[in-house]
Amino acid sequence: MFQRAAFAENSHAQSHLGFMYSRGFGVPAVNNTAAFEWNKESAENGNATGQVNLAYLYKEGKGVKQSDKQAVKWYHEAALQENGHAQNNLAFMYSKGRGVPQSYANAIFWYDKAVMNGYKQAKGNLKSVQEKLAQECQIKSWMETKPSGKKVQTCLL
Repeated sequence: MFQRAAFAENSHAQSHLGFMYSRGFGVPAVNNTAAFEWNKESAENGNATGQVNLAYLYKEGKGVKQSDKQAVKWYHEAALQENGHAQNNLAFMYSKGRGVPQSYANAIFWYDKAVMNGYKQAKGNLKSVQEKLAQECQIKSWMETKPSGKKVQTCLL
């Protein structure tokens, strides 16, 4: 069923079929190469789920040579479509400096967007990065009120 739709360029079916191959669900066995190919098709057709799945395969080196830079590229593509999962994972990449220069400011930005898009795991991740940043900002820090009325920590190192 999914194969016919996937071959007909249905990006949702392509990402679903890629996921099935990555887990071995409804297919003969786990096949990370097929998972990569189907998620790549889906991602290139603009499907955010396919982009997240493709980014994960690049990040882990499953079915493709490991590449944090490619993972960041595809997480970013999906994050721009307001995909909370992608925003959370992109924030992780920034917080660890994987595929991009390490940046707590960018990590906080993307974790905050993921929280706003309902990705529950991002709330704890955001708090963790904020605490880490607060520890590193003990040289000089203060609270600043943004025009939205939201208080944010600002620091100068």
